[in-house]
Amino acid sequence: MIERKYSFRREYDPESQAYLYIFLSRSRKRSIPKAVLYSPRESDGDLYYNVGFGDLIIDPVTNEFVGLDDVTESNNGDMLAIFYTVVSTFDDFFEQHPNATLYFKGSNEQRSKVYSSLIAKHWRHIAPLYTVWGIKRENKEYFMPDVSYESIFCKRK
Repeated sequence: MIERKYSFRREYDPESQAYLYIFLSRSRKRSIPKAVLYSPRESDGDLYYNVGFGDLIIDPVTNEFVGLDDVTESNNGDMLAIFYTVVSTFDDFFEQHPNATLYFKGSNEQRSKVYSSLIAKHWRHIAPLYTVWGIKRENKEYFMPDVSYESIFCKRK
């Protein structure tokens, strides 16, 4: 499934127990620093990792990570390479936490639909590796490729 993807580097913050994967989105026009952030969360006694994605925000004075801009649309012409890169970070993350559950949701309804459609498009490659659930109207169900979900949970098989 993984076609063109970007190389990334992983950083770990022991205080927050968060993992940050940083890579560059490249086009002829520009390079944009991107990041995938895995943050531990707990809900009803269950631990999962929220997966955030967006443009990397660095403090210009301290040169330290400040956050992610998950609203800006860069339109750098490399959406699939970015998707493949984000999915590639799953494998690296699951090497650190093989039993973890991931949670992700688009910053708006359109992005959530894009995530669902990208998973559906690559379902035959994803299904053998991951158990995937979708949330629709507060109901959790096994992922169905023809359904658009509000949010998604994922666990390595």
